Amino acid sequence: SIQIIFILPLVVVLVVLLYFCILFAKPSIFETGQRYFYLLFLFLLSTVVTCMAERFAPSILFLIPYPVLALYLQAFFRNRVVMPVYIMMLLPMLIFCGNGMELFVMYLTAGLVTIQTFGTLNKGWLQFLNAAIIFGVELCVFLGFRLIDAGNTSIWWLQLIQIFVGAMLTVALYPLVYLFEKMFNLVSIPRLIELADTNNPLLQELSAKAPGTFQHCLQVMNM
Repeated sequence: SIQIIFILPLVVVLVVLLYFCILFAKPSIFETGQRYFYLLFLFLLSTVVTCMAERFAPSILFLIPYPVLALYLQAFFRNRVVMPVYIMMLLPMLIFCGNGMELFVMYLTAGLVTIQTFGTLNKGWLQFLNAAIIFGVELCVFLGFRLIDAGNTSIWWLQLIQIFVGAMLTVALYPLVYLFEKMFNLVSIPRLIELADTNNPLLQELSAKAPGTFQHCLQVMNM
């Protein structure tokens, strides 16, 4: 109960910081409640998962795929919103976890790299390549901290397996973006890309029956 007394005020402070973070990044988000509630939902989800894992099973913090949160953000927002909000989502880890600095740096680095690579590695088997990149980044940070803490005699191989599985889980969990679309009545960037795919049978029929309209739509889309 004492821990809850200290945790709740900190969470409230973090929520207020999240509000100002969004306010400075893109105030128009508050014009429609769905987008703000979506960001708040992801933030609270990250905070609850972090606190529960630290309290009951700290070792699984290496297993939780935090970089997928960056992808959930990127599916609906531009980088000017994604990066500061993602950092805010990792702050509870830095505050509440015993090895929070290591976890924070590892997931922050992996998340920022993921934001840059997922734009070209987001289809089919390329998502596994992106997950491999996430694992590589996290591995480098993990080994860097092990070199700094040379006196640590803990078994590394279990944590390495957890990091690898967590990186692969980003592929399995990313489709939840489409569930969030329905929950918060939003339209994701992946959905728009799918609708704009010229291999879509409906667009092919439009191109065959009304080529002028089809070309006009393409021009408007490019603009």
